[in-house]
Amino acid sequence: MTRSAASRWPGGRIGAIVVGAGVLLAACGGEGASSPSGATTAGGTTAGTPASVPASGVPASSDILEQTGSTITVPVTTVTGSSGDAKVTVQISVGGGPPATVVLDTGSAGLLIDASMVGSQVVDSGQQLDKNFVGGTVPATLAQAPVTVGGVTTASPVGIGLLQAGSGAGLFDGTSGLLGIGTANGPTLNADLFSPTLQLPAPYQAGSMLDISPTGTGTWTLGPVTAPAGAVAVPLVAVSGPPTTYPDGAPAYAKDVQLCWTIGSAAPACGPTDLDIGNPNTALNSTTFAALDAGGDLLASGTGIVMGTTEKQTLWSFTSGQTQGQNVVELAALGANTEFNTGIEYFYANTVAFDYANGRLLLAPKG
Repeated sequence: MTRSAASRWPGGRIGAIVVGAGVLLAACGGEGASSPSGATTAGGTTAGTPASVPASGVPASSDILEQTGSTITVPVTTVTGSSGDAKVTVQISVGGGPPATVVLDTGSAGLLIDASMVGSQVVDSGQQLDKNFVGGTVPATLAQAPVTVGGVTTASPVGIGLLQAGSGAGLFDGTSGLLGIGTANGPTLNADLFSPTLQLPAPYQAGSMLDISPTGTGTWTLGPVTAPAGAVAVPLVAVSGPPTTYPDGAPAYAKDVQLCWTIGSAAPACGPTDLDIGNPNTALNSTTFAALDAGGDLLASGTGIVMGTTEKQTLWSFTSGQTQGQNVVELAALGANTEFNTGIEYFYANTVAFDYANGRLLLAPKG
C-alpha cells in the first residue's frame, strides 16, 4: 500500500516493520500495543476477553458467500474513506474474537489488528514492531494468533501485529486494522509476519482471486484458482533469499511482478510492478521518473499509459487525468524495489488471481 500524502492514513506508506534490530516487513503500519484486551501476554496470563465472543471464533455466516470442497468465496466491500479515497474491506476473526472489519491490501503482507478486537487465543510476545510511515514511526507488538477468514482458520497460530486498543479506527479510517495479503514483504519473505491467507490449511492457501467494484460488494475467492476467461498469465517471481518456501512447503514468491510500462512517447520501461488495491491511484517511482513530475507529484494530464507483459502483450491502457481513483498518476516514494504501482483502479476493470500453486498471476478483463 502506498500513500504519498499525510492526509491519507497516518503519514503514508510504511517502509518497514522492525522487531529489535531486524527488519521484518514492508507494509502499512499501526499503533503501539500494550496489555491488549483479550490477549495473552508472553507470560501466559490473559489480559481480558471481549464481550460476545463466538465460541467458534468464526465470522457470521453472512460473511461467507459460498463454500465448496476446494474454495471459499468471501464478500468484500469497496467504500469511500474520509479523505475521499476508495478502500476494500473484509471481515475476519482473530484469536477467537468477534468479527472485525479490516482493510484488505494486496500491496503489503501481514495482519495489523486493534487489540480490542481480538480474542483470548492471542499470545503477545511484547516485542515491538516499529512501523515507519512517511510521517513518523508508530509501534505495535508482535503476537501469535489463529486467524479466521471466510469460516476457515489458519492451520496454527500465525504472526500478527497488535495495535494499541482503540487505535485501529483512527489509523485505518474507521476499521479495526489492515490485512496485507501480498505474497511477501518485498523481494524477500519474513516467516514471522506475512499473509495469514498463505497459512490457511489446504486447499485454501493455494490461491486468491479478487473481483471488486468501484463501490459496493465484490468477491474474494480463496483456494485453487480456475483461470478466468481471457486471462493472461504473468509469472510470479521467486523470493531472492531464505526462507524460500511457505509453511506448506510451496515456493515463496516476491510481492512484485515484472511488467512493462509505456508512458507518453517514451520507450517502454520494464520493472517490478505492485498490483495494489491499497493505493487509490496509479503511481510511478518518484526517483526513477522524477523528470515526469508536472507539479504536485503528479504526471501531466493527457499522458497515455500502457501496461503490458514482458512479451509486449497489452494488459491495460488509459490516459492520465485529474479524477481521483480513475486516472490520476502520482509520482510516489515506492522504495528501492518497486518501479510501478497499479493502484486500485486496475482492479475495477480486471479480475486479478494469484495462483500460488502454479506460480503465476492471472489477469483478465471484466465483461
